[in-house]
Order: sequence, then structure tokens, then C-alpha cells
Amino acid sequence: MIKKAGQRQRKALEAMFQTARDTESRLDRFAIDIMCSAMAGAMRSVLEAGASPAMVRKLREHLVLLCQSYMAAGTGRRP
Repeated sequence: MIKKAGQRQRKALEAMFQTARDTESRLDRFAIDIMCSAMAGAMRSVLEAGASPAMVRKLREHLVLLCQSYMAAGTGRRP
């Protein structure tokens, strides 16, 4: 079940990047896998630390920053 969820997530991200208009290049599958792994690691860390509501709020903020920064760097998009 986890493997299928991960595959759906990656397919959704790939489709999103294919339709993005504000990028100079596309993220390849490896870059998408790395981004997913970074998110999974951060989520696991917060869950293992107890995942208080405050931690979950901070996690959301930081995951957005992490992913936006990585996508901008990987696609040549300028903030």
C-alpha cells in the first residue's frame, strides 16, 4: 500500500512539472525521488519526536520551503 501511494505521489508530481509554465527545464525522475525522500525523512523525524500540533504546523511550513527551494534550484525558476 505504501509503495502504491508513493508511486501515485511521484506520478502526480511528474504531471505537475510537465505542465508548469514558469520553468526553464523539467525536474527528472531522480530529482522527484530525492524531493519525496527529503519530505519522508522530515515527516518521519517529526512523528518519531512526538508530533505535537505545533511541530506539525512547523513541519508544514518547512516542507513548503524545502520543496519550493529545491524545485526552484532544479528547474531554473527565479523566485
